[in-house]
Amino acid sequence: LPSPLPPIPEGVNLEDVKDPDNISNYISMMLLDTKLNYWRNQVKKISSVGNRIPDKIKEKMSALTKNEAAIKAQIEAGRLTEEKYMDYLNRQVNKDKLLLKYLEGIGQFKRAEIVKERIQIISSEISMAG
Repeated sequence: LPSPLPPIPEGVNLEDVKDPDNISNYISMMLLDTKLNYWRNQVKKISSVGNRIPDKIKEKMSALTKNEAAIKAQIEAGRLTEEKYMDYLNRQVNKDKLLLKYLEGIGQFKRAEIVKERIQIISSEISMAG
C-alpha cells in the first residue's frame, strides 16, 4: 500500500483497505457458498497430489463455515428477517463500491478485483431475491 494513504472514504475502514477479503465482509450466503466451493476445490487439488493442506486455507474455510452457520442460526431464530438480510447485502454493496473506487484510485488493482467479484456475487443474490 502507498504511504501515506490518501484519506479513506467514510464507511470504509483501514482493515478493508489492507485486506478486502477479511471475513467481516462475508455476510452473503451466495458469496459464502461460492467461496467455500472454491476452497473445497483447492483442497481437493492439493490433496490429490498428496500435499498437506496449508493452515491458512484451513483457517479461511473454518472462518467461512462459522460465518455461514452464524447467519443460518440468526435466520432460524427469527433474528434475521429477509428484509434485514437484504438491507445488510445492500449496505455491503454500497460500502464495496466506495472501497473499489478507493483501491483503484491508489493503484491496488489486485485488491480491487476481490471487491469487484464480491459486488458481482452479492448484486446477483439481491437481484435474484427481488
